Amino acid sequence: RGAWRLTGLLFIAGTLTTIPGTFLLDQHFEPWMYSRTALGILSGLVCLMVPRWRVNERWLAVVPVAAILEIAAIVAISHFVFTYLYFFVALYVSLVFPEPRRMAPFLVLVLLALLAPIVYEDEPVREGLLWAFAAGPGIVLTAVVVGRLTAGLEASREAYRKLSTEDGLTGVGNYRSLIE
Repeated sequence: RGAWRLTGLLFIAGTLTTIPGTFLLDQHFEPWMYSRTALGILSGLVCLMVPRWRVNERWLAVVPVAAILEIAAIVAISHFVFTYLYFFVALYVSLVFPEPRRMAPFLVLVLLALLAPIVYEDEPVREGLLWAFAAGPGIVLTAVVVGRLTAGLEASREAYRKLSTEDGLTGVGNYRSLIE
């Protein structure tokens, strides 16, 4: 239910964190490059304003793919340092798709995106590998830990719901199950 709200907030928060980074780099950024910032904020606002009851839940799987492509574009036009944005994708994936099987394709896509600069960058391959191997394990670990915690929370929530509607001794529904 709150996945779209989470999506919007992560897009906006992640995008806003790039602004100080652009000023700290010794690199000159053309004004058009800030259109990526506007695109990230716009993506977040669209996700916040989308009527959740009218959008199929399958669209939630498109969000991390779109975010990975946006981040890959930001890394391609600016600097490796913006690979930290993949942590926002890992957080989203682990909260919305906490099961490892559902999480895995998105994490593989993130790892491929981390390795992509090796193909097109003029910098030595060593530098690209350094960024990929520095960020990759942390991103995967973040997703796995948060996913397991989220799955555990959902399992205990379901167990408490069942306890509140059934008699533990007989297994027969109680008054609360009649109301619901």
